[in-house]
Amino acid sequence: MSNINLSVLDLVTAFNGQSARDAIDRAAAVAAGVEKLGWIRYLVAEHHNMPSTLSSATSVVIQRILSKTDRIQVGAGGVMLPNHSPLQVAEVYGTLDALYPGRVDLGIGRAPGTDPAAASLLIRKTYADSADFAHDVALIMHFFGPQEQQKVVGAYPGAGAEVHPIILGSSYSSAHVAAALGLPYAFAAHFSPHDVKPAAEIYRSEFKPSKYLSEPYFIVSVWLYASDTAEEAEEMYETGGKLFLKAIHGREESGELLTSAEKILLSQTMGRVLKGDRQQIAEQWEQLHAELHPNELMAASASPDAQKLIRSFTVLNEAVRS
Repeated sequence: MSNINLSVLDLVTAFNGQSARDAIDRAAAVAAGVEKLGWIRYLVAEHHNMPSTLSSATSVVIQRILSKTDRIQVGAGGVMLPNHSPLQVAEVYGTLDALYPGRVDLGIGRAPGTDPAAASLLIRKTYADSADFAHDVALIMHFFGPQEQQKVVGAYPGAGAEVHPIILGSSYSSAHVAAALGLPYAFAAHFSPHDVKPAAEIYRSEFKPSKYLSEPYFIVSVWLYASDTAEEAEEMYETGGKLFLKAIHGREESGELLTSAEKILLSQTMGRVLKGDRQQIAEQWEQLHAELHPNELMAASASPDAQKLIRSFTVLNEAVRS
């Protein structure tokens, strides 16, 4: 288990009193912190119409983080493909690759990352079904191919770019697509915990080698609230949990601590969570690893304090790599 790859999924959250600039600067600081730990990637999620989630212009935030780090892969977790054309995605991420060669990841999702009202105001007005999604992903990969393979329309920048595609999902459909295209597959167990094991099994059993991968590469994302003491970890969990309930369910904040009703609701909707001190995290990770055998563990967390987040990721690093 000591060889597990580690990464971060960031929603770029603004807490009370914080500006958008504060949230983006915190993301860059945390990325620099986990880079020092040897973590391999830092992904920024695309969401819309969520006042406390400031990652709607995902590629702009990614560029900022790339400029403040040196080696870590940085990218989208992901581009929500119903909102963008494949050519547009290839051009934007091809441009990022031109600026930061070989460091750009492109996670691709099939949902709009927002509510229907906001989705109707974005570029594309209908959700892509699984067949459209697979076609569009293949088209993006074509645009990243050699310039001599481009046809009437090419992506410039984009052709020949060393962008690393990853299929994101929270259901079986994306597992089939990732396997058919021979791409890494990241499952969002942090909000869809029940389907993660069968989705991983589908992906591994149907996987076809490609120029990107010779064998399956499975990533699982979880919430992480870790600290030097269980009490400190619980405080982080309650802070992050209240923000989660506000963003997902529209609940107003009721004070510093979660109410009993909020704790129940949170346990029902938050998905997979690693929470506690180093020993507790190690035990929880051992159980998760035995169940899913992921190639990479992606941690999502929330705190207004960059140093608390870095310490949380450091505790996870110590727990799974010791």
